[in-house]
Amino acid sequence: GHLDNSKALLASRDKNGVNLGVLLMSKSRGISFVSTFQEWLRAKEDDQAALKEMLKNRPAIQRDIFLVPLEKINSYIDNPDGHKWKPNEWIVHQVWCQNAQKCASHFLLILKDVAERISNADSNPLLPLPLL
Repeated sequence: GHLDNSKALLASRDKNGVNLGVLLMSKSRGISFVSTFQEWLRAKEDDQAALKEMLKNRPAIQRDIFLVPLEKINSYIDNPDGHKWKPNEWIVHQVWCQNAQKCASHFLLILKDVAERISNADSNPLLPLPLL
């Protein structure tokens, strides 16, 4: 499995490096990671930039991060720089929104479609969840 208790953080990597958009944190090791990260974040005020700087200056911290494929925890709706969300994937991450109204509408359409598919699957549990 992907959950390794010796790690502080489970995250994915995109073209910008370790992606903090969606992550899982270990209860036992995560507190130390967050404390260290907060120091870097205060200086940068941007989570991705702070993480890049922290990993550059303290490369040993990389050993505390377990990376999984982007599509496992961080599929995007419209971001052309990452894995595009597909039906049956667990997590959809809405980023890179250029038009808030359009993004919200698109996201709600996806949610409605997924909810309908789940409802239909519940009425016949032997049928697989259909793809879009």
